[in-house]
Amino acid sequence: STNTLYEYQVYAINTVGDTWDYSDPAFNNLPPGGGFPTITVDSRGTGQVVGDPVDAPTALTGTLSVKNRKTSTVNLSWTDNSDNETGFLIQRTNSDGTNLVNATVGPDTTTFTQTVTSGVAYLYRVHAFSDTTQSGWSNTVPLP
Repeated sequence: STNTLYEYQVYAINTVGDTWDYSDPAFNNLPPGGGFPTITVDSRGTGQVVGDPVDAPTALTGTLSVKNRKTSTVNLSWTDNSDNETGFLIQRTNSDGTNLVNATVGPDTTTFTQTVTSGVAYLYRVHAFSDTTQSGWSNTVPLP
């Protein structure tokens, strides 16, 4: 009705889930014990299940070794500061913030290796997660 004042509220709901890199299926292989956390959150602040805090990993470091003109190998390592994580989420993006890719490893893991395209600059960061919550992010490492 044109004579009625309407108010609208917009909010987002998301269940952490489908974050596969479909362009490189090999990047998505999950080791035993790995996997994505399953938590549903919404922007209104309701519906979020919060468990025991998970301490963030620290001291993320990385190296990049050129294999050939097309591929390089990235090796990451970090300090695991939590004793209750289900795993770690490793996030990679191009240096301009585009082309976000995620991978996970299981609990108590402190290293990650992957093959990337030579000549492309990447940024990496890591966080720990449990079944109900996640830590803050580690420091960010630019490679190369």
